[in-house]
Amino acid sequence: MEGKKVEQFYTPPPKLGKWEGFRVFLWNSETGQFLGRTGASWDQCVVKYRENNNGSLDLGFITKFWCSAK
Repeated sequence: MEGKKVEQFYTPPPKLGKWEGFRVFLWNSETGQFLGRTGASWDQCVVKYRENNNGSLDLGFITKFWCSAK
């Protein structure tokens, strides 16, 4: 087994401090993610939510916030 190359499929994220990690979670400028989701992902969530709940809760502010951040 010696000399066998082990492939690494997952690279763990870099170690960040508490506040730095939280800041990156809120807005990751490298990937364009807000709260861990892209704009397209947020749109899908909002559309699906409105379909299931007849739009009783207006979540348009999330989309507006994401669009204004660009």
